[in-house]
Amino acid sequence: MDSLDDDLDVAVLETVKSVAKAKSRQKQTQTPCHHKIDALALATYIYPTNLAIRDYQYNIVHRAFFHNIVVALPTGLGKTFIASTVMLNYLRWFPESKVIFMAPTKPLVAQQIKACCGITGIPPSHVAILLDKTRKNRAAIWDEKRVFFTTPQVVENDLAMGIVDPKSVVLLVIDEAHRAKGNYAYNNVVKFLDRFNKAYRILALTATPASDVEGVQEIVTNLSISKIEVRTEKSIDIFKYLKRKLVDRVTVGQSDEIKQAIDWICEAIKPTLEIANQRNIYEVKDPQYINAFSALTSQKKIIMNHSMPEGLKWSNYFILQLLVLVGQCLRKLNIYGIRSFFSYFKDKYTEFATKYNNKKSTNHMAAKFYFHSSIKKLLAFCEDAIKNPRYLGHPKLEIVISELTSFFETTSHKDSRVIIFTEFRESALDIVRAIEQQGSGLKPHIFIGQAKEKEKFDEEKYLTKQKKKRKRKNDDEDDDASTPASLSSKRPSSSSEQAQIQGMNQKTQKELIRKFKAGEYNVLVATSIGEEGLDIGEVDLIICYDSTSSPIKNIQRMGRTGRNRDGKVLLLFAGNEESKFDKAMGGYEYIQQHIMNGNMVELHQQNRIIPPQFDPVVKEQKIELPDENIQIQNEDDEDEIIKIAMKYMNKKTRAKKDKGKKIEKRFFMPDDAETGFQSVGDMLKNLDGARKRQKIEESEDDLIPDEILSRSDESSFQKLSSSPPVSKTPNSTKVSRQPTLITTPGKYTGTSLGVKKRTVNVINQLKAAQFASKSNLSQNDNNIDLDPAPDVDLAFDDDDDEILALVQRTSSMNNTQLSQNSDEKIFSNNFTSGEGLLTSEQNTELYMSYYTPVNFMDLQYIYDPQNEAASGSIQHSTTSKNYLRCVAFMSKLTDEESHRLIHNYKSTTPVKGELPDFHIHTFDQRQGFFRMFKKFGKEEVHSRSNIKSSVQRGLKANFVNHFEKIEPVIDDIIPKKSQVILIKCENKIQCYAVEDNIVLFQHFDDLVPHLKVVHKYPDLFPRVQVDRGAIKFVMSGANVMCPGLTSAGAKLPEENLEKDTIVTIYAEGKESALAIGKLTMSTDEIKAKNKGVGIELLHYLGDGLWHFDASV
Repeated sequence: MDSLDDDLDVAVLETVKSVAKAKSRQKQTQTPCHHKIDALALATYIYPTNLAIRDYQYNIVHRAFFHNIVVALPTGLGKTFIASTVMLNYLRWFPESKVIFMAPTKPLVAQQIKACCGITGIPPSHVAILLDKTRKNRAAIWDEKRVFFTTPQVVENDLAMGIVDPKSVVLLVIDEAHRAKGNYAYNNVVKFLDRFNKAYRILALTATPASDVEGVQEIVTNLSISKIEVRTEKSIDIFKYLKRKLVDRVTVGQSDEIKQAIDWICEAIKPTLEIANQRNIYEVKDPQYINAFSALTSQKKIIMNHSMPEGLKWSNYFILQLLVLVGQCLRKLNIYGIRSFFSYFKDKYTEFATKYNNKKSTNHMAAKFYFHSSIKKLLAFCEDAIKNPRYLGHPKLEIVISELTSFFETTSHKDSRVIIFTEFRESALDIVRAIEQQGSGLKPHIFIGQAKEKEKFDEEKYLTKQKKKRKRKNDDEDDDASTPASLSSKRPSSSSEQAQIQGMNQKTQKELIRKFKAGEYNVLVATSIGEEGLDIGEVDLIICYDSTSSPIKNIQRMGRTGRNRDGKVLLLFAGNEESKFDKAMGGYEYIQQHIMNGNMVELHQQNRIIPPQFDPVVKEQKIELPDENIQIQNEDDEDEIIKIAMKYMNKKTRAKKDKGKKIEKRFFMPDDAETGFQSVGDMLKNLDGARKRQKIEESEDDLIPDEILSRSDESSFQKLSSSPPVSKTPNSTKVSRQPTLITTPGKYTGTSLGVKKRTVNVINQLKAAQFASKSNLSQNDNNIDLDPAPDVDLAFDDDDDEILALVQRTSSMNNTQLSQNSDEKIFSNNFTSGEGLLTSEQNTELYMSYYTPVNFMDLQYIYDPQNEAASGSIQHSTTSKNYLRCVAFMSKLTDEESHRLIHNYKSTTPVKGELPDFHIHTFDQRQGFFRMFKKFGKEEVHSRSNIKSSVQRGLKANFVNHFEKIEPVIDDIIPKKSQVILIKCENKIQCYAVEDNIVLFQHFDDLVPHLKVVHKYPDLFPRVQVDRGAIKFVMSGANVMCPGLTSAGAKLPEENLEKDTIVTIYAEGKESALAIGKLTMSTDEIKAKNKGVGIELLHYLGDGLWHFDASV
C-alpha cells in the first residue's frame, strides 16, 4: 500500500477503507453513555513510549477501546502493558468513572500493580488495593479512588453489599480470563454489572484461553466478548520478540524391574478381569492395558443402571473398583517408577489386609487379588529394592540427573535455575531425594501447595478403635492426641520432607522463591502450583517429568522459560504419554488457528460506548513516572509492593475513625425501577384502570375507519351493518386497516408527555357523516326527497343503540340513492351499431402490448406436471416421480448417448423364454444407472460435518476390510490427527474428505476410493484393462461391456474376481487408471458369456466428483 503514488490507486484505497468502516458500523451497536466525558481528552489517546513500540500491542490497544476483547498472548509478551495503556486512556476520557483490575490471587495482584504503575504512571494516590472483605472503610475507598486492584471475590461481595455503585464502572480488566467458567466470581461480577450498567468495557487477558471450542465459547458468552486477539509462538507479528526456546523429547522405555512388576500384577488380576469380561462390564481383555479412567467410567454406568439387581450391581461395582486400583498401579509403574508405586500400593494392601483379617471386609474377590502369590513376590521385591537409598526406580530419574549435571557444568549464566514439573507430590519428593543423593552442586527443593499430606492408613490406630470395651469418649481423645502414621513412624529428615507432610503456605512459598532467586536452591521440583501466577524468576531449563492431557497446563509449564533469554525444555515420555501430549497440543493448535481466522466461535455484537462523533487519534508520549511509582517499580517483593501502594492509598483516604461500625448495605436500582412502598390494592387498581383506558382508546380508534366516513356508498357502511357483506372477487387483495381517525401530520408520534387529548366521539363522527350525506343529496339534480320524516329527538338507553340507529339511517340513505340512480331515464343507451368493438389494428396492439410470446419448446416446461408438484400444487406417487425422472434423464441425452443406450439394451435382451436379469437392467438407484457423478456439483450436497475419532477409526477399518492391501498406507491416506469431513449428497452418496480433498465415497455398502488415491497407490486395488476402442466410451461415462474386457488389448486378472467387486479400470497403453467401477458379474462369467454389461461405472476422469471442490 505504501507504494501507491497515483491518484487512482489512492482513491481505490480510500474506497476500500470507507467500505470497511461501513461494514464495521453495521455490526456494532451504540449504547448511550451515561458517564461524564472529557471531550478534549477524548480527541486523542496516549500510547506510552517508555518501552519499545511493538506492532501487535499497538494494534490490540486500539481495538480494545471499542470492543469487549480477549487478548491471548504467550507469557512474557506484554499483556499487562496493553491493559495499563487502555486503563490510562479510559481514566483520561471518563474523569469521574472507575476502573477495576481483577486477578485471582494476591501475588498476581501485586504483579499487576507493579506493571501498571511502572508503565503508565497512574498515581498511587488514585489507586486502591482491596484484598480483604472485612475491611471496615471499604465504602470510603470505593467512593474516593478511581483505580482498583483486587480479587473477583472482593468485587462480587462489595457489589452485592451495595458498597460500590455498578453504574460508575467504565472499564473491567480481567487477568487469567480462562477461569471465567461455571460459577466463578468473574462471571458473577459481569452478570451483576450487566443488570445496572450497559456502558462499560471488558478487557480479558490470558495466555491460554481454553483447550477446546466449547471452553472458548463459554468465556466469550460469559464476558460478552465481541473480538478475540490470539497470538501463538508461530504468529508472524510476535515471532521477532520471542526468545529461542529449544524443546527436546526423550522417550523412556520400561526397565526390567518395572516389566517384572507389571507381569506380577497382571497375573494376579487376570481372573478378576475374565469375570468382568464375561459379565460385559469391561471390554479390555489384556491385563496390561487396564485403564483406571475407563474402569471408573464403567463403574459409574453400573451405578446409574437402575434395572440391575442390587446384589449383582454391587458385585460388579467392587470388581470394577479393583480394576481402577490396578489401572492406577500400572500408571504409577510406567510413568513414575517402583518407589511411587510401592508407596501407593502398600497403603492399599495394608488397609485391606487389616480389615479383611479382622472380618471387617468380606470382599473375597479382592482377597484373591491381594493375597495372590504374585502380589507377595511383588511386595517382597519392592521392599528389598527401596532399602537402597541410591535406587532410582525409573529410567526417567537417570535422565533427569544426567541432564541437570550437564546443564550446570556447561551453562554460562551463574544465576541459571531449573524447574522440574510433576503432577504428584510423592513423585516430586522421589525426584528431590534422587537428586540429593547425587550431590554435584545440585540443590533441589520441593515446591507444592498448602494442603497437608493425606493421612495414610495406620493399622495400629485402626485396631485400637475397634476395641469394644473402650469408651467412645476415650476413643475421641486418643484420636485428637494421636500422631499420623507418617509422622510417628518416621520423622522428616529434610526441609522437602517436612513440606511434603505439612504443606507450604503462602509465607513458606514466598520464602522458598526468595531463596531460589538468591541461589540457595537452584532446582525446584514443583507440582501445578508452579505453573501459574507466581513470579518465580528467570529459569533457563524446564524439565517436564510427566505430561498431562491439558494443553493449557503444558503451555504454562513450557512458558516458564525463554522470557528474557533463550531457554530449553526437556519433555520426558513413558508409555502412552507422548501420544497423549501430541493429541492435546495438536488439537489446541488447531483450535487456536481457527479462532484466529474467526471460525468456530460465535462472538457478541460490538457494543461501542465511546460516542460515534469521537474518533481518538494516537499521541505517542513518554510517561514521566512519579517518585512513588518508581519506588513500586524497583521493588521485587510482592508483599512490599502491596505495602507501599497501601501506604499511599491510606494517606489520601479519609478513613472513618469508628472501626467497629458494620458497613450498611446499600441498594442500587436500575434506571426504570420504582422506589418506595405501595400497597397491593393500589397496584391492582392502577393496573385495572390502565387496562380499561387502553381498551376504550383502542376500541374508539378502531370502531369506524376513515375510509368509511370518506365514502357514502353502500359498501362503506356494509362493514358496520348486520346485513351480509357484499361479495368480492376471489382475486381481490386484502386492504389493511387504516390509521386512526384523528391524526396530526408532521408531529411527533411517540409517547406524549403532556395532557392527553380526548379522542373524537364515535357518535359525533356518525352524525357528521349523516349530515354530509344529506348535504350531498340536497344538491342532487334529481332533487329526490330521501328523508321525508322530520328529525325526531330520540332518547337512547346507551351509546351502542344510538350508534346502531345512526348507522342504519345513514345506510338507508345510501340505499335510496342507489335505487333512484338505477332509473333507465338516467342511464339511456346512446351507442351506435358497431361502436365499442376493437378494430384489427387495435386488437394486434392489445396482444403485442399485454401478452408475451412464448417459444413452443418452452411450453413443455410450463406444462410439466413435475414442476407443479415441486411448487406444492400437485402431489405424485413414487412411481410417477420415477417416471418423470426417467423422462427428464432421456431429454438430456445426446444422440450418441441415446444410440449407445439402445445398443446396450439390445445386446442384453434375453432370448425368448428366458427371464430378464432385472438386477442389472432395472432403473434401480443402487445400481447407479443414472451415473452418480456425471453431473455432480455443490447443489447435490445436503450437509457437511466433522466425524468423531471413533467413527474415523471405524471408517479406516471398513476401508481396509474392502481393500486389504491398503493397510500399510491407511494412515497416509487418512492421517491419525487429521479432521475427516463427511459430505452427504443426493442418491444416498457419502463422500469423505481430508484437508479439503475427497479420498473415498460410499454408496450403500460400497466404499470406493477416489481416483486421485488410486493414482497415488495404483498397485493396491484390483484392476482390469479395456482395449483402446473403449476409452472414449469410458471417458464419457458409459458402462464397460464384456467384449471390451475380452478383446485384444484388454486384460482381466488371472484370479477370479467375484461379482460386486470394486475394480480400477485401465486402458491399453495408459499408465493411470481411467475409472473405477463395480463388476456386475464375476470375471469368469465375463469370459464365458462375453455379452452384456461387465462393469458398472462409478467414477471416471473428468466427471463431477473429479472436479468437485470439497472446501466449498
